[in-house]
Amino acid sequence: MVGPVTIACPLQELAKRQPAGVFLSAPSGDLTFQEVHEKVSAAQEMVRDLPLVICGSSSRDEVSMIIQLLACLREGVPLVLQNCRLPVKTLKDQAVWVRECISNCQVFAMAHEKGWRKNLPATVLFTSGSTGESRGIVHTLGQHWASAQAANQFAHLDPGDRWLCQLPLYHVGGLAIFFRCLEAGATLCFSEASSLSQAVSQTGATHLSLVPTQLIRWMEESDFDTEGVKRVLMGGAPLPGDVRTRALECGLPLATSYGMTETASQVTATPPGQSPVGSGIPLPHAQIRFSEEGEILVKAESTALGMLVQTGLEPLTDESGWFHTRDLGHLDEGVLVVDGRMDLQFISGGENIQPEVIERALTALEAITEAVVVPKEDPEFGHRPLAWVDVEVTGTHTRQWNEALRQTLPGYMIPVEYRTLPPLEGLKRKRGDYLV
Repeated sequence: MVGPVTIACPLQELAKRQPAGVFLSAPSGDLTFQEVHEKVSAAQEMVRDLPLVICGSSSRDEVSMIIQLLACLREGVPLVLQNCRLPVKTLKDQAVWVRECISNCQVFAMAHEKGWRKNLPATVLFTSGSTGESRGIVHTLGQHWASAQAANQFAHLDPGDRWLCQLPLYHVGGLAIFFRCLEAGATLCFSEASSLSQAVSQTGATHLSLVPTQLIRWMEESDFDTEGVKRVLMGGAPLPGDVRTRALECGLPLATSYGMTETASQVTATPPGQSPVGSGIPLPHAQIRFSEEGEILVKAESTALGMLVQTGLEPLTDESGWFHTRDLGHLDEGVLVVDGRMDLQFISGGENIQPEVIERALTALEAITEAVVVPKEDPEFGHRPLAWVDVEVTGTHTRQWNEALRQTLPGYMIPVEYRTLPPLEGLKRKRGDYLV
């Protein structure tokens, strides 16, 4: 790797260009670009010359975390973002593991230089599997910035717009919103409102990033209102067709997307003004192709430097620069359609079954909004599909659902059993919780 490539601090530029513009809007009050700039300047001394900073994030310390992040970026200090909801022991073990990995990683040992270093490690984010085996993904500032610039071309995010951040900053989706607002000179909003409708109303949000569960809950709220909303970016899970239809009928400017921690958030999205089908088209900074098996391969300017391992940093891409996502998909008239995870596929009587195909068919039925399909052991077929659904399961319902599914699915994909999903505690379900 070449030496550090330093770029001008965009916060400092914004503090000169629009000093009175609001950058951070939180329950504790608003902070202008000038005020944030001053706080960051004061915080730089606290992180100066440190090898790295490990920071936990909660729902109540977003502003202080952003100040710390910006201070680290100015001083060239990598920031490790941890989920403080994890057990204390897990967080301590994770921190020890990160330090051990980084001590063996040459790219982290390069001399610190003041300024935004475009091509050296800036953040360490953990994938959703971090509650088990640690999997830290290392991004440079340049990779986050490439993602923000590309996303903003589709989001039409401008100064004066306000992006409501409902995702934690230790999650790539939340961190991406921060970089987009900074790149565009827009306002990053946080809220402690009890409902999404109240949060949108109180913050005057023009842009939102949601997972399907959040969208469904929002539309069910009595004070649901779309006034002033310019773009609702969907991600995190497939969007059921009936939910999409309902949202469009309500006037929501939906956009679907596809991305992951390893690519610093989205690499495809719906262009403004177009119908949110599939997962959108590749953003300007990304290319998509498919392996012979149908695996989605991504080459993007935002793809991470690598993954932390005990011996240092392991590259994520192959020799040609393609990241193998382990997702299956295809293009339909230029639009990416994600078919499912390669590692979720199971075999039933010699036939390959992709659970997500059955889930999409189930959520297309009138009564079902959410479905999780898992393999159930079978002495004759090896495995058969079992479906968890978000409605009451009765003999009559089972017969009706299976009759409807036979119109679109082959017989081996018809569930042999249905069970009712328990209430959702978070925003996304873990498929492993429903294995039988």
